[in-house]
Order: sequence, then C-alpha cells, then structure tokens
Amino acid sequence: MKFRAPLVGARRVDLGLGAGPSGRIRPKSRPFRVRQNSSSGRALDLARKHQRMIFGEKHDFAIEAMVEVNLVLPSSVWGRMRVWCAGIPLGDFSEPHCGLPYSPFKSLCLDLPGLWDPEFEGKSDEELFNHLDAVLYGFKDGVEVADERTLEECEDDARAYSRFSFLTNWGEMFDREGKSFIFCVDGDSVNVLNRPIGSTQLRCLRTSAVSVQAACSEFMIWFEQELTKLRPPSALRN
Repeated sequence: MKFRAPLVGARRVDLGLGAGPSGRIRPKSRPFRVRQNSSSGRALDLARKHQRMIFGEKHDFAIEAMVEVNLVLPSSVWGRMRVWCAGIPLGDFSEPHCGLPYSPFKSLCLDLPGLWDPEFEGKSDEELFNHLDAVLYGFKDGVEVADERTLEECEDDARAYSRFSFLTNWGEMFDREGKSFIFCVDGDSVNVLNRPIGSTQLRCLRTSAVSVQAACSEFMIWFEQELTKLRPPSALRN
C-alpha cells in the first residue's frame, strides 16, 4: 500500500549547521548530492545539512526522524528517531545509525481504530498495563516472574495482544524507554501507557487517532522518498 498524500504537517528543522540561535525552521534544504569516492564507493555529500523531520505536533503526537549523512550508496534508511506524545519524548535521538521502523508505523496507521478489546473494559490504566506486561513479557509489577504457560499458550497470547505493543523492540533508539502499549478506546481517543525502565511510575499519554494516523502517513511518505534516494532504480524494482 502506497501513501502519496502531501507532507502537510512535516517540517524540516536545521540542527545547527548554519542555523541561527533559535534553530528556526528552514523552508528549503540543500539539494541531495552524491559524489564518487574510489575508496568507499558512492557516498552522500558530507556537506549536506544535518536535518531532522518532524511529522505532527510535539504537544499532541509527532514522529521526529532524520537520515544519517555519511551513508554509502546503496543503503537502507539508517538514521535517528524519537516519538512525541502529549509533549513527552519517547526515544533517544542521540542514538545513531538505527533502522527506522517503517513497517510498525504502517501497521499502526492501518490498525489503530481497532486497537481495543472488550475484555479491557473496567480495567484501570495500571491493571491494563500489568495485564499486557504479563501476557506478552512475563512481568508482574515490573519484575520478571515464573511463567507457567505452555509454549502454545504463549504464542496464542502473542497473536492476541502483540498489536497493542508500542515502540518496544522497534529499534535501538527505544531500548531505554521501558515498555509502552497503545489503545484506541472509541475509534478516536488514543491512550499510550508507558513505564520507564527502573521506574514504578506509569505515564498515561493522551492524543487522537487522527493525529497519530496523520503523523504515521507523513513519515511513511518521507521514508519512501529517502529510500528511493538511497537505492538505485534496479534495486527498487526487485
């Protein structure tokens, strides 16, 4: 499935090379140039500006991402990322050369309106988080416990509940963010439950399905554009 809507909410943000003290948004970027290098093959021009893209609004929901500038062509889309929800950053943007998770965001965009289960009705945020932490990861109250389920039962639970997992195992940039789960209770309101590593505090971050889907769609368009730049036409046809 291809997403070809315009990048309405995306913004390029200069990270400091030539930017003013405010780090203001620049409407135009330097063209993407390629040079020949006999020792390392084709490489991205190192003079290209360090830029990050922000899809959405940080106070609501946004995906912040950039592609590394020193990639040798052809290449996968290696870069940096974090997600913003209700003004809270999730992810380490300083972690370099991470695989940017296209497929998880595509699945989230498509499946989001149905991310709820009637069995969750009446559960508090804490009870809901603990339930999913137990059936998916074998943890209770943040501590790993003995799991008496059979392998088949674990696989059944994974099929039933893994769709609610958010950012966990999506990439190295999210490895230190603890665990997160995402729900869409009424097809419109979205809740993200996050418990940071080493903390007993549970954060409930609220946004909307419209905001999440818009940010995901815009990120996917940009990702496909970057992939086209990083791979020769013959590779894209395969």
